[in-house]
Amino acid sequence: MEKSYLRRAAIFLVPRVRTFKLRYLYLAVRMVATFVAQVPRCWWLLGSRKLLAIWRAQLMGDGEPIVTQVRSLGRPIILRPLSSDVAVLKQIFVQGEYDITFDFEPNAILDGGANCGLSTVFFANRYPRSKIVAVEPDTNNFELLIRNVDGIPNIVPVNAAIWSEDSYATEVSGTQDTWSFQFREAPRGTSGGVTALSIHTLAAQTQLDNFDIVKLDIEGAEKALLESNYSWLSSAKVLIIEVHERYAPGITALLTERATQFGFEVRVSGENYVLVRQSRQSGGD
Repeated sequence: MEKSYLRRAAIFLVPRVRTFKLRYLYLAVRMVATFVAQVPRCWWLLGSRKLLAIWRAQLMGDGEPIVTQVRSLGRPIILRPLSSDVAVLKQIFVQGEYDITFDFEPNAILDGGANCGLSTVFFANRYPRSKIVAVEPDTNNFELLIRNVDGIPNIVPVNAAIWSEDSYATEVSGTQDTWSFQFREAPRGTSGGVTALSIHTLAAQTQLDNFDIVKLDIEGAEKALLESNYSWLSSAKVLIIEVHERYAPGITALLTERATQFGFEVRVSGENYVLVRQSRQSGGD
C-alpha cells in the first residue's frame, strides 16, 4: 500500500517538477542572454576599467561611490555600486527608456522623482536649451543629484516631493533600493518630512509658465496629481510616467481617463507610459 502511494505521488510530482525546472531554466537563460547582449554597450558607455570597478565593488559589498565618465555625455557621473544607480543608468543610457523623439523643442522640462540625477543629465544633454527642474525628496539621492548636475546651467534642482497641492510629505516606506522611496502627505513639521509642492508652484518658483514635458517616477504619488488640481495637463505637451499600481490602485485607469480628457495619445516606452498630445507626435522611440 505504501509503495502504491509513493508511485502515485511520483507520477503526480515528476512532470510538474520538470516543468518547474524548465520554466526557471528558461527565465535564467533569458536573463543571461539579456545581460550578455547589454555588456558591450555598457562597456562602451563606461569603459572597461570603470565597469570592472563597479562589478568588483558589487561583489565585494563596497558601497563607496565611484566616479565614472559616461561617454555619450562627455562628463563624469557618480554612482553608488550597491544602490539602484547602476540599474537606472542601464535603463536610461543602454535600454534607451527616455530616448523618445518629438516634433518640438521643449522650453521647460519637469523631472519629477529625479533620483540621483541620471534622467536629468540625459534630458539636459538632449535638450541643452531647455530649462530642467529636477525634483527629488530623498535627502541622500538629492545630495548626489547636486553633484551629478554640477556645472550644468540649465538645471534647477529642488529638494521636495511633488503633490497635488502645496503641503508637507513624509516617507512612508522604502527599501535599500534608492529608487523606491514613497512619500505621502503629512502634517507640517512631521519628523523626517519634506516640503511638497504642486506642479503649478514648481513652475512659478522657477519663473516658468508651464512645463512642456513632465516626467514622473514618484512611487504612487502620481495618482494624487491626476485626481485633483490637474489643470497643468492642459499645457503639457508630453507626459512620461511610470505608474505604480501596487502603491496606487486604479492609477492606470485614471491615467487613461485623463489622456482621453486632455487629448493625449498613449504609448509605452520601457516601464513608462508616454502621453503625447496628438497634434504634437512625430513618431520614433
